[in-house]
Order: sequence, then C-alpha cells, then structure tokens
Amino acid sequence: MASGRLKFVTGHDRLSAALNGLPDEMRGKVLERATKRACGVIEVSAKRYAKRSEDTGALRASLTTKVVVYPKSGKAVGLVGPDKAYYVGKKKAGRLGRLLLRATRPAWYAHLVEYGHHVVAPVKGTAIKKGTAKPASNGKTWVAPKPFIRPAVLTTQGQQGAEFFAGMDAGYRSALRKWGKD
Repeated sequence: MASGRLKFVTGHDRLSAALNGLPDEMRGKVLERATKRACGVIEVSAKRYAKRSEDTGALRASLTTKVVVYPKSGKAVGLVGPDKAYYVGKKKAGRLGRLLLRATRPAWYAHLVEYGHHVVAPVKGTAIKKGTAKPASNGKTWVAPKPFIRPAVLTTQGQQGAEFFAGMDAGYRSALRKWGKD
C-alpha cells in the first residue's frame, strides 16, 4: 500500500471492519494501544479514590495498568490494580530495603481496603485509627471498606469508551503509516 493512498476511518463499524483488514500482528498492537488508553482513565481515577485510604501512600503508588493481548482470538484484556513490588512509603523498595526496612506489598492488602475486613486483634505496636473500625459482637473488629477500583470503573465509563475509540483510531492510523512504508 502506497503512503499516498492512506484511508482514514471514522465510526465504530467502519473502524472495526478496517481493523479486520490489518495483519494480526498490527491488529494486536492497535488493540493493545486502545485498551491501555481506556485503562489509563481507570488508573488515574483509582489513584484519586485510593488517596482517601492513604496511610503510607504505597497502595496509591502501586496502582498500575497491564494489557494482555491474545492475538489468536483477537482480544485484549486490560488489568488495573496494584503491582507486586515492595514499597517503603511511596517508593519501591529494592532487595536490601525489603530486608532492612519495613517494606509493604500493597498487592497483599488491596482487596482488604476495597472490601473491608475483620481484625481479630491489632498487631502489637500498631493502632487502628479512631473512627475506622467498629467492634462487633463476636469480639472481632470490622474495618470499613474504602473502595477505589469499583468507583473508578463506574464513574469513568463514558471516558473509557471515548479513550478506547480514540486509541483505536490513533493505532489504526499509525499501523497504516507503518504498513505503507513496507
């Protein structure tokens, strides 16, 4: 395809049909780019919601986006959540930091913040903030949830669609330019 004959596409149906005309490798890159843009909106919003549950800042700092592309089925899946790294405050801890400092791993407790949890007895040397935990009749203490992922997904649905479509369009144009150069 000569670069002078590039055809730009608008509209969801036309874009979908145009993507089917691209080679599988390029289609996967276009889908990855579009999914990453849509998930980026969720990530920004989730970080804003995670701020209200901030003790050390590690959970907020660990939120990230990952996109997995399945080229055979033509699908891309976006994942937004905490990474598996260790953190000291808001900074990633290296190997030595894990051993010497009190590093936390937000992926281990993110679900507890999102959904709430019971605490049987506080760990020695730590205190539960006033107003965040309520004693239950069974001797356990309930820590209220402070959701950050669910509200981020629900409040940004319109933006997600717009960003996905813009990413598809930009990816398609980029793929056509690269394809035209070959």
